[in-house]
Amino acid sequence: MIETTIPHSEVDDPDCWGCLNIVGRPGFIVEFVCNECAAVIACAREEHMEAAIHALEINCPVATSICPHCDFTNVIVGVSTLLAYVCENCGESVTVENQGRSL
Repeated sequence: MIETTIPHSEVDDPDCWGCLNIVGRPGFIVEFVCNECAAVIACAREEHMEAAIHALEINCPVATSICPHCDFTNVIVGVSTLLAYVCENCGESVTVENQGRSL
């Protein structure tokens, strides 16, 4: 677990006073989890964790999605919800059926 000073209230829940922790195992998907209310804010592959942290720090909306075609984690800055996108890695179109929480 990696503790951050990124307040949950700044990215998702204005009434929560917790901070985000990064939880996961090396080489796998990591989750951004509030240390107070245990809400999972987002997830990303470990290699994309820094980009997601930077987006959180500047308080910019970010949506993440793992491409079902190539398993690449797409981090899309400036968007809070994904309905569909084109994967940055393989170029395939993806329709998001189960929308996760966005950063």
